[in-house]
Amino acid sequence: MSSFGPDHHAATCWACWEQTGTNSVLDSHNCSGFTDNGTGIIQINIAKNMANTNYASTGNSEISGHYTSQGINNNNGGQNTGYAAKFTARVDNGSRVDPNKAGSVVHGDLA
Repeated sequence: MSSFGPDHHAATCWACWEQTGTNSVLDSHNCSGFTDNGTGIIQINIAKNMANTNYASTGNSEISGHYTSQGINNNNGGQNTGYAAKFTARVDNGSRVDPNKAGSVVHGDLA
């Protein structure tokens, strides 16, 4: 256990969603909203501010019959307030697609 307490390494924010048809958030923690920014791109807004810009995020997606990758853009402009992350799902040929199911996790200190 670190000197920051038992929850220091817990996820700051996480979400699981479907993006085909009508977007549907299946479950989430510390998220204030989701925005569909086009095919294969979703923005997740974190409810509580980050303590600093030293955080990490990751994501995954499930698209039937394809290998997928999910690029992450921490869209905060180097700031720790108004934090948002954009996740982009792509299939093996590089095309963006709406995933059947996707998820993301952000780790870092809250303000």
